[in-house]
Amino acid sequence: MLFVSSGAAAGPYAGWGPYCMSKAALNMLSSVFALEEPTLVSFAFRPGVVETEMQATIRNERNVHEMGAEKHEQFKKLYENGDLLKPHVPGGILAKMSLTAGLEFSGQFLSWNDEKLAAFRE
Repeated sequence: MLFVSSGAAAGPYAGWGPYCMSKAALNMLSSVFALEEPTLVSFAFRPGVVETEMQATIRNERNVHEMGAEKHEQFKKLYENGDLLKPHVPGGILAKMSLTAGLEFSGQFLSWNDEKLAAFRE
């Protein structure tokens, strides 16, 4: 079972309460599945900051008051500097993992750039 998580699962973002909580819950669900279903691969995957419609919404000026100017500016800079990942990068990793990931990944919260996933990025 592959769960798409987020960095927001590991730390709070103002105005993102339900999103942060739901992603943290997915991480825990993955961990519980790993214990309860030890023959199934189950992990949570952090795709990184990806160029999506969600990112466009985050950068919208209307969101400054919700998330705070500093965080809002951080997301704007990622876009302006070309630092957002193209969707095919984490998507490719997930596709490969869905076919070949072993039980050693079960119960983990894995970031797209984690060294453990190097073979899946090739």
